[in-house]
Amino acid sequence: MFSVIIPLYNKAPYICRAIDSVLQQSHMGFEVIVINDGSTDGGDRLVEKRYGNQVHLIHQANQGVSAARNRGISEAQGAYIAFLDADDFWHMDFLTCMEKVIEKYPDAGILGSTYITEGELKGERLISPEIRILDNYFQTASYNTWYTSSSTVIKKDFFTYNQGFKPHLTKGEDLDVWFRAIAFYGKGYYVNHALMHYDQQASQTQENFSCIERTIFAEMVEEDYPSKAMSSYGAWLDFRVKFLALNLLPYYGISHNKEGIKRIWGAVSMPFTFLLWVYYLPFNSLQKFVGSNILRKWHRKYSKFCIRYIYP
Repeated sequence: MFSVIIPLYNKAPYICRAIDSVLQQSHMGFEVIVINDGSTDGGDRLVEKRYGNQVHLIHQANQGVSAARNRGISEAQGAYIAFLDADDFWHMDFLTCMEKVIEKYPDAGILGSTYITEGELKGERLISPEIRILDNYFQTASYNTWYTSSSTVIKKDFFTYNQGFKPHLTKGEDLDVWFRAIAFYGKGYYVNHALMHYDQQASQTQENFSCIERTIFAEMVEEDYPSKAMSSYGAWLDFRVKFLALNLLPYYGISHNKEGIKRIWGAVSMPFTFLLWVYYLPFNSLQKFVGSNILRKWHRKYSKFCIRYIYP
């Protein structure tokens, strides 16, 4: 039923933990596909030696995580694609809970669960998971986008009719797929239990704010995005502005982003005065603002406050 896609690039210290968490699932209807995206730390050899034919190991030259996931999807035999990063791991009942959602809601096209970043996943079995239906996803996802790259399952037919992960995106390539899947299926499903451990320390990478045009933010203002039917939908339009307000500020730190940022803001309406006031400042002033980590953190907290309490 499930094809588990694990991209691997220089995560040798963690990859076995991720794979073991899949092989130890209480639900046994799955295949594991690991895409070695040009690793140089021996992680691929470790997988081959330890797991043999328990894992379908695919090798390719380094092309990035989007290309790796797309390759895995093209090889997948399951009706549902489950995504797991090489440095994260699952609760033993992750796939069982996803199956319970599908059994109860056969139309489910995108599913997920909550997760933890600290401590241990609870060891007890989840017999009757609490399921939340996200009928109005874009009304509830202003800064909590619900789905993550290690706790999301998507019906494979989405990738039959829609583009997969976009290799040109360097930021938000996973969110792009989640948004378009929500638009395609009309709703999402969510298990209100922590079924995945997101390893923040292992995942730490240097933030790249160098090119705004290669981000999800530039995609969001394209015509007919996330779908033709939703491109003028009120909840989507409000979500888009709030999401941009929360995330665009760091890109002001790079001068060559000026025109791209101007294009993005020129494509959206800006009705939320208290949330957006900082973006009315001159570009040069915001460049100085971005240079302070304290001010950037303050702005993010302030934006979340506005979204939650002033413009819910």
